[in-house]
Amino acid sequence: MKLLAVAASAKIATYLSGRGDGVIGPIPFFLAIARNKRPSSFIRFSDHGLPMLSWGIIANDDSIKKKPKAMKTFMVVLARSWKHILDGSLDEAVQSIIKLRPQARVSMAAGKGIFNAYRPYFYSPTTKGKPMGYMSSKDWTDTVKTLKGLKLIKASMNASDFYNPSFMPR
Repeated sequence: MKLLAVAASAKIATYLSGRGDGVIGPIPFFLAIARNKRPSSFIRFSDHGLPMLSWGIIANDDSIKKKPKAMKTFMVVLARSWKHILDGSLDEAVQSIIKLRPQARVSMAAGKGIFNAYRPYFYSPTTKGKPMGYMSSKDWTDTVKTLKGLKLIKASMNASDFYNPSFMPR
């Protein structure tokens, strides 16, 4: 296998052009983009003992302390928006992306493919039945354990160093 260091924005293009044998990144997004361009499958880190949360909202500590109400409101609106999309407003969501981000050159079919590819990943076994945006302390603990094992974070760090449950929906 040949390893290449490329900018994050060039990952999928490098892979699709055949200049790379694989790519590390968000499985649903990459599979949706590659679907009609290059036969592809995936390997989940979690299938090999490396469970990790995939994405989230990052805010600096000062903003969290100075604007807690705005942060909570943002999280509520974001969770409600995702629920609205997943509950049947997919066309509306993709049309908004096309309109607001024309430089992304996302077609309706590709946009729907990306959203639909993410559907199975919105909930973990520990968050099923919880509101959109709910974060499981077990998922965070497992992620931190993985990152410690890979020596990507300090051994002294805990899940509570990375997430603030006061902003998630109940």
